Amino acid sequence: MKDHLLHYTHYNLWANKKIADFLVTLTDEQLDKEIISSFSSLKKTVLHVWDAQHIWLVRMQGGSLGTLPGKNFSGTSEDLVNGFLKSSQELVDFVESSGENFLLTPLRYKNLAGEEYKNKISDIIQHVMNHSTYHRGQIITMLRQLGFTKLFSTDYITFCREAVEIKN
Repeated sequence: MKDHLLHYTHYNLWANKKIADFLVTLTDEQLDKEIISSFSSLKKTVLHVWDAQHIWLVRMQGGSLGTLPGKNFSGTSEDLVNGFLKSSQELVDFVESSGENFLLTPLRYKNLAGEEYKNKISDIIQHVMNHSTYHRGQIITMLRQLGFTKLFSTDYITFCREAVEIKN
C-alpha cells in the first residue's frame, strides 16, 4: 500500500510541476482572466488545489486548520507555483515518513461545513491525488480556451512511460 501511495504522490508532484512550469510563463492577466469553469481563473483553480492539499495534509498530521494559502493570496506567479509545488512535495514527504499501518488507520475529521467523517488515511491520500488530477484537467481546458494548443500531458501513464525515478 505504501509503495503505491508513494508512487501516486510522486506522480502528483510530477504533474503539478508540468503545470507550474507552464504557468510561470504566463502573464498576470492570463492567470487572472475570467474563464467559465469550476473556478473562474487559472490562478483561482491552482489556489483551490493548493488549499485542498494543505487542508488534507494538516488533517492527516493531526493539526488544526489555520488560514488557507489561497484565502488572501497576493503573491507573484512564482509565489503561487512555489507554494503549490511545496504542498505537493509535503504530501510525498508525508507518505515517505509514514508507516504502512499508519496509512491504513482511520482518521476522524470534520469537513469545512463542520460535518464529521471517518476515512482511512490511505483513502484520503487517494482522494487528494484524484482531486488534483481532476483540476489539472480543468487547467488544461482553461489553457486551451486562452489559445494555447501545444500543451503537455499530465496523464499518469505518461508519468509511467517516462519511468520517473523515485527514491525509496
